[in-house]
Amino acid sequence: MLFHWFRSVHKDITNDIVLVTGGGSGLGKQISLIIATHNPKHIVLLGRNEAALTSTRDEIVESGCTSCSYVTCDLADSNAITEKLDTIRMTIGDVTILINNAAVAYHTSFFDSSCDELTRSFQINTLAFYKILRSLIPSMVKLERGHIVNVNSVLGVLPLNGAPFYCSTKAANLGLVESIKDELRSDGCDYIHFTNILPYQIDNTMFSGVKTRFPSIFPPLKEVAVAKEIVEAILTNRENLVLPRYMAFLFFCKSVLPVGVMYALNAFIGVDQCMMGFHVK
Repeated sequence: MLFHWFRSVHKDITNDIVLVTGGGSGLGKQISLIIATHNPKHIVLLGRNEAALTSTRDEIVESGCTSCSYVTCDLADSNAITEKLDTIRMTIGDVTILINNAAVAYHTSFFDSSCDELTRSFQINTLAFYKILRSLIPSMVKLERGHIVNVNSVLGVLPLNGAPFYCSTKAANLGLVESIKDELRSDGCDYIHFTNILPYQIDNTMFSGVKTRFPSIFPPLKEVAVAKEIVEAILTNRENLVLPRYMAFLFFCKSVLPVGVMYALNAFIGVDQCMMGFHVK
């Protein structure tokens, strides 16, 4: 923690092309607006909702901080991802900062779940991430610089009842990033930075209706505040960011406390039933 406080010098991103998946709305939009104030060379927004992408693009351009464009893409379509990234490379240049933010979440019990929901969750949350990494990392190695930002979740470490597919994809993404990071470092490519973002529930539509027993003690995080922390982590090459930071203590508790104690703790806080109010807007 103290080490993080002393790492206050921001890196220069004025020559970086930033790609933000899910950049048209929600957390992705806020990250895009905030990182734009640090004057990257260009920002590319990737997503499905063209109206939202256009609105965010216009806000960034009107700010005068940097240039910005958007590309529409269905992240469930593997072939489309490759085509869109090739277009970005040819028309704009090599992406040097990837902020992988796009994701879907379904509220379902294991017994009510479907293969279609499982497939779509992994297509968008994990397989699309893999395809983007496969496309971008080779050019980062060639340029000898790059930054991969994995917007994950505490649910990748502390899964809960009612979101089996979301938790599974987030755990998969953590493993994917850590393995790739170790491989690149073993190959001498430590100039490519990785940042895992693990936030608690954010006050937006992603997990609308989710409540714990003590919301005043565990309130949802504000979207803009989380986006500011993420951009700060990027600019200081921080490897892991857990929000709020006391969640890291729960990670530790899970690794040392008996399973029965963690179950009792989750039941007391209300985590075991918090997804019952979840609904997609």
